[in-house]
Amino acid sequence: MTRFHQQFRLSVLDQTPVFSGQSSADAIANTLALAQASERLGYRRFWLAEHHNDRAFASASPEIMISRIAGLTQHIRVGAGGVLLAHYSPLKIAEQFRLLEALYPGRIDLGVGRSAGTDSATTSELAGGRPPRPGHDAVTSLLARLENRGGDGVQAVPSDIDAPPLWILGTTPNSARFAARAGLPYAFGAFIDSRRLDEALATYHAEFQPSPRCPVPRLLVGVHLLCAETEARAHTLVRPIQWWFARTVVRGLNVGFPSLDEAEAADYTPGERLLLDYRVEADVIGTPKTCARRLHDMAARHRIDEFAVVTITPDFAARVRSYELLAHAMGARACVSA
Repeated sequence: MTRFHQQFRLSVLDQTPVFSGQSSADAIANTLALAQASERLGYRRFWLAEHHNDRAFASASPEIMISRIAGLTQHIRVGAGGVLLAHYSPLKIAEQFRLLEALYPGRIDLGVGRSAGTDSATTSELAGGRPPRPGHDAVTSLLARLENRGGDGVQAVPSDIDAPPLWILGTTPNSARFAARAGLPYAFGAFIDSRRLDEALATYHAEFQPSPRCPVPRLLVGVHLLCAETEARAHTLVRPIQWWFARTVVRGLNVGFPSLDEAEAADYTPGERLLLDYRVEADVIGTPKTCARRLHDMAARHRIDEFAVVTITPDFAARVRSYELLAHAMGARACVSA
């Protein structure tokens, strides 16, 4: 396994994207192959997302994917990025991830999001009609269950296994503040919305309280990144996700990702073009040198310990190649193509 020579680590966040002409089974197979390639390339973690009622992603159950991927790999940490805590029993999540830790000791991460992360009808269905649990209450309860200190005699089993690390995920200063005051690692989803990145990361560092779980601040930022041999090629490969952003954010559609040809032929409204201009500025797109420079600048400015890279393009070989080029640019000892 290779390692990166740099002040920050690189990891992967995969959402199991589904493209035009593909099945969900194809998307899942690509995720499994990407996890194995990520390990060979020296990435630190491979996290799986959770999405419901979303035609673009085949990733509703990260805990199932974690078990499969950890079994296919040897060293890379595997985790949720993250579980949508509002929908579930803290006890059930604690037991699932304690069991995963028992199966794959020292390799499991539990990242949780405090928001519902989906539409109201889906939220109601997931909750069986009960209201979602408030985010701060759910995390407090989950911590107690992970550490088996509920005070009610109920133990999360297997009870003799150390719980995996807990990460708080978010995109706002409120989530950063919660993670800081709880003394927990924080993962900011810049690939979702980077508008409050500066404020959130500054808040986390300023308000961090050391804890036994996390004695010093640990900050991970998820970035949408597309790396190719030329700038032009990178900007071509990223067009399908731009098409998707325009139709989901501006038009409110529930659609999968298009092919490269479909994205190339797309027309955009003025409002959509404004969004895409913002996305181009916020995302990391370009040659290995360009991408490496952007990450180094962000890490230095915000004291970022780790980046989780999200790469979405219909060409799976190009997707793997993007991770390979980035690994090489960051100083990996060897780059192995998938």
